Amino acid sequence: MATTQQPYHPRHYHLMAVGLHRAGVPARMVAQPDHAEHPPGPVPVVFVEVSPGRLARFLSAPRVIRAALALRPRVVHVTSLDLLPWAVLLRTFARVPVLYDSNEDYPADILLKEWLPRPARTVLSRVVGRVEPWCAARLDAVTLADEGTAANFAGIGTPLIVIYNFPWLEMLGGADADDVEPEFDVSYHGSLPQLYLDPLLATARILHDRGVPARWCLVARDYRDEERSALEERIRRAGLLDRMTLRYNQPFTEMPGLLRASRLGFIPLPDRPKFHRNLPRKLFEYLAAGRPAVVSDLPPIRRLVGDAGCCVLVRPGDPVESADALQELLTAPNRAREMGERGRRLVADRLNAEREVGPYVDLVRRLGAGVRNGG
Repeated sequence: MATTQQPYHPRHYHLMAVGLHRAGVPARMVAQPDHAEHPPGPVPVVFVEVSPGRLARFLSAPRVIRAALALRPRVVHVTSLDLLPWAVLLRTFARVPVLYDSNEDYPADILLKEWLPRPARTVLSRVVGRVEPWCAARLDAVTLADEGTAANFAGIGTPLIVIYNFPWLEMLGGADADDVEPEFDVSYHGSLPQLYLDPLLATARILHDRGVPARWCLVARDYRDEERSALEERIRRAGLLDRMTLRYNQPFTEMPGLLRASRLGFIPLPDRPKFHRNLPRKLFEYLAAGRPAVVSDLPPIRRLVGDAGCCVLVRPGDPVESADALQELLTAPNRAREMGERGRRLVADRLNAEREVGPYVDLVRRLGAGVRNGG
């Protein structure tokens, strides 16, 4: 597997690569380092050192591909958009089967990139919307994180396999975890762009002004020093720094414990086209931890858990409604505990990686056997 993103990505490493390993299929990850310290996992990682910055990451793509080829793989799975054009060249000239993972609705995701000027976002989104399926049509298969993203590849003729970002059963919080007094009341983990941070801080401020002494934990992913300072200054200006515990760049293996250290999860997604297709991975992680979440009421989320009784769905961009829901759950611990147990059972019964990765493993085996047999 080759990526220019996080080497121990929750999906690419801990779901897909580890899924291959557990099925007895040898796997290795080729990736650039990130900002976290990770314990060694079962799948070896070959690091490709590059200078920091988005442009350097993009320009390093040929080096990542060369490092992957040096391992003499039977199958290459490219797991970042930066590598997609190189994947086509690899498939054409090296004649090794190549898969591509579309982890996001990238055309819609680009429209949310705050570091890009708005006109550039529109142009780049349109370009990616054309180039991504064109390249994918020249590969052996495309893996996707949800059904909504599959619409971007309709009619290309390449096999599409949806692999939801469900957690492994070992991530389930046991009943004994509920007997421990949580350190925090509300948690959020993942990236924290302005689109997420603004409604989160507005919600926290409302609870603060109501006299609700909520203790928050924010686990920010892949943060450099300057980004940490900017985040802390933004929270300080909101008058909430004393209510927020900040954790940076935590290894994915520590996330189950961090989530169980909080009573509730909060996922304040904006009402944007991307979230009418994509599902947030963190939702499944809260369910596995046995913690109810207050989540934006958007179509994919509503279809999955709307009637499951494990989450409270609130109007996107409405901090008052979000604060009401969080406050109600904080003052009704028995209800929150029952909701968390429903979410845990949902993961145990259906939404788990053990049930999800089988078709992916079968595909890799089939393609790898074709190379070995000269097919």
